[in-house]
Amino acid sequence: MDEKLLKTLLALPVRERVVAAGEIWDSLADEDVPTSKSVLKKMQTRLDRYRRDPSSAMTLEEFKRKTSQLIKSPPRKDRKTA
Repeated sequence: MDEKLLKTLLALPVRERVVAAGEIWDSLADEDVPTSKSVLKKMQTRLDRYRRDPSSAMTLEEFKRKTSQLIKSPPRKDRKTA
């Protein structure tokens, strides 16, 4: 990566870096992102569980609340997260 470009990006305010990261991520096609077999297996397991019991899924509102809480108060490194 171009060092000058990287320094410029890293000097941006946090909000702008997040937007830039999102734009870069969104520019990638699914096949551009390597996914390990273990991740694919976990995704399939979760999809199967959802298909068996859709009520086991989290609503968008629940997801937003939980992620917002994590952002405000990230778990300590010495604790496991779900």
